[in-house]
Amino acid sequence: MKRLQKLGIVFALLLAVSLAAAFVCIRVKTVTVQGNRIYSEEAARKALLPQAEGERSAELLFRLWRGKKKQLAFLTGYDIRFTSPFSVELILHEKPVLGYVRYMSAAFYFDDELRVVESAQKPISGYPEITGLQTGDIAVGGTLLEADPKGRTIVRQLLLNLRKNDIRTEQIVFDAAYQATFRCGGITVLFGGEKEAEERCKDLAGILKKAGNASGILDIRKRASNGTYALQAQNP
Repeated sequence: MKRLQKLGIVFALLLAVSLAAAFVCIRVKTVTVQGNRIYSEEAARKALLPQAEGERSAELLFRLWRGKKKQLAFLTGYDIRFTSPFSVELILHEKPVLGYVRYMSAAFYFDDELRVVESAQKPISGYPEITGLQTGDIAVGGTLLEADPKGRTIVRQLLLNLRKNDIRTEQIVFDAAYQATFRCGGITVLFGGEKEAEERCKDLAGILKKAGNASGILDIRKRASNGTYALQAQNP
């Protein structure tokens, strides 16, 4: 009985050594990226795991264990995990960004509470530039329209509704009364103010899906008597 126990222990040790040796020889084949909106997969891999693909899994694991995490713009943090001995998953925790405003030749990005969370010299694609706001001085950590809570709510709700309905635009222009105008492809949208903004965003999303390559001026501030919105030709 004792002899069998000893043989079992020896077998377990040999198996553990064999697995450890195999793991040392195994190399990472793929690095996938999750949670990225601001960073492309290539940019995230290059910044955080530039040598991971082809590296021995054991060496990468040891390097991650000993090293300090990097600090990158637009990230609150990130996680790295092995999904198998051959593959690694990089999970980004990006700061929630709605859009940006320009100030002193830089782009200042703000979150869903209009708090400025980051600045960059070059704009990042996928986020609208907001113009026409009386913002005053801008700094990371500050809040846009802090002295105008009603205006801040109007801007916030429009941007959230546009994102919710997957309506993309590169620039939104607000006038002094917070009436918004923006372009979606070849269509200039006269959106207006806060009244029924959520419902009008839903209507706009439906119109844009059917618009194809149409161009012109779409006045979505008020429905016509038949319940539709007017799309007028753009003046040459």
